Amino acid sequence: MKHFVTILFFALGVATTAQHPGVNPLFISDMRTDQFFGKVHTVTERTFKINYERRIIEQGEFVGATTRIYNADGSIATETTNDETNELLTRTIYQYANGVKSVSTTYSSNGARTLQTLYAFTADSVCARMRCTDAIGVTFCTAEVSHKKNWSMIEETFADGENVATEYFYNANYRLTKIIANSNGNRRETLFTLDTNGHPRRAVTKGQGQKTTTDYTYTLDTQGNWVERVATINGVPAEITQRVIEYY
Repeated sequence: MKHFVTILFFALGVATTAQHPGVNPLFISDMRTDQFFGKVHTVTERTFKINYERRIIEQGEFVGATTRIYNADGSIATETTNDETNELLTRTIYQYANGVKSVSTTYSSNGARTLQTLYAFTADSVCARMRCTDAIGVTFCTAEVSHKKNWSMIEETFADGENVATEYFYNANYRLTKIIANSNGNRRETLFTLDTNGHPRRAVTKGQGQKTTTDYTYTLDTQGNWVERVATINGVPAEITQRVIEYY
């Protein structure tokens, strides 16, 4: 059975451990495209499919929800996911040592451990290695991370006999602008266009003769964080994500 694991992968609309947009992503352990303004305590995201009839965008079927609780320093403490019936799927607890992430442990709805990721950092708190273990402690995934001076990083992940090399590129404001992934000779490239707030406005992915264009529009709160995002894929509205944000 294959394990599907995201370690340093981007996730649109998910916060980083840094809660302001000027932080260097190489010194944190989550490479995400979204960064918060202000001191965020809790974020709950609910995602819906879009009913697109008569060219009218309407909120449709509920897909699922994710809730993240952050510590006062901006580091993530817990993350829970719920399915389309709002039943609990997973709960992940994050542990830190000397201010950097050391362990994340994921539990199923019945409380059984399903995944644990161990992180190793260099002396200047740059994430260098990761190792994933399953419910009984057997390693099934490892990752090595290297960094370049031009604010890019390369992650090599080994899982289920497959080797995936992923390179992440950032702009001068440490926002993710491009991802290049190579897996068994297959190359996939995603290029991000950002809006004035640093949020991804468009993501164009090319690979294996296919091209996907995803456009995003946002509604912001008074802090400048988005509370609703509409995703359009290849010109067709596809998904609405709504956020409830609680601040310290």
